[in-house]
Amino acid sequence: MEKEIDDLQISTDRFNGYPWSTQNSINTGFYHVSSNNKTTTLFETWYDRRTSSAGIKEQDVVLAGLIIKEGVIQKLGLRTRFLDNDHFSGFCTDSKEVSLVVTVHANCCRSIGAKVADLTRVLKDWKTFRDLNNTSNATDSILTAKDTRLMLH
Repeated sequence: MEKEIDDLQISTDRFNGYPWSTQNSINTGFYHVSSNNKTTTLFETWYDRRTSSAGIKEQDVVLAGLIIKEGVIQKLGLRTRFLDNDHFSGFCTDSKEVSLVVTVHANCCRSIGAKVADLTRVLKDWKTFRDLNNTSNATDSILTAKDTRLMLH
């Protein structure tokens, strides 16, 4: 039996619990793409649309146009997995368990300064979390996701 490969995996601002649902609030801050004709067409369409959409941010081109209104994922037949915030964390939604997080992206921040400050705090808190867990017998995390956010956005 051949394993199906995702064409696109993309982070979400708010994960609705269903990794295949196009109703997830996507965020283009983190994505993994398999190189194939479908994804090439997606990115060509995305970039063409972005250059012709004056005053609209790159992510909004994807959210408002391509993904939601026009249903490009379905039209292209893209196997798209929307990533759970518990593993692909950001600042829009708390992760339930810090020890499950594999990456953090600075979504929902309003400025570059806020992104840098929030991510700097996350890194500092992660080092504290890691050091505490390495020196204790605890199997559960010591910090919660809320403890690791500065929220300057």
